[in-house]
Amino acid sequence: MGWSFIPLLAVLVVVMVLMVRRNGGRKTLRERDQKIIDALHPIYEALNNNSKPDEEVVKQLAQRIEVRAMLYRVLEQAGLDHLFPEEFKNYPDAGASDLAFYLLHPAELGEVPAEVRYKATVERTWESPEGPVPLKYHVYQFLHRNEEWVAGVAGPTIGDDAPYAPSRCTATFYEPFDSKTPDEHVQPVHDSIWPQVAKRLVG
Repeated sequence: MGWSFIPLLAVLVVVMVLMVRRNGGRKTLRERDQKIIDALHPIYEALNNNSKPDEEVVKQLAQRIEVRAMLYRVLEQAGLDHLFPEEFKNYPDAGASDLAFYLLHPAELGEVPAEVRYKATVERTWESPEGPVPLKYHVYQFLHRNEEWVAGVAGPTIGDDAPYAPSRCTATFYEPFDSKTPDEHVQPVHDSIWPQVAKRLVG
């Protein structure tokens, strides 16, 4: 049939592992994650019934910025990523979804921004033990509840990572977008968060 069945429990475990973040307590993480799990219920239900998810349902869920990245990852784990809309298979849309998911955490904005706009990609280089590796951070502006446009950073994608590779340094310092250049917004993320991630990657 061109796709493989993954039991519901296995899918849930995969999703929960992918959705772990550095900040916040377990209770607030569960509250945020449960919203995404509830949204993806039709997908889990179809997989649990050894059925292909309805393509129209997949399309509708992909429109929801805070759900999009986890939707793709669940479909990919099930060998069904071909059902994911092609229009969203790109770095800006993937990063925007990771940022929206991050902002949904109660310890952050606590809600999905009314609007998220991709602004730029900023490149850095990681000097790994095997040699230099290109990193690409994706910079956004999002509309804060106080009506101010605030900067957010997603990524980085590492080397030839696909767009929906796990998010590693997605963050915001809630600075007005126009207060700095995209490169300047990336710098504190790269300086303060990336070293910890790089350390985990190399063991």
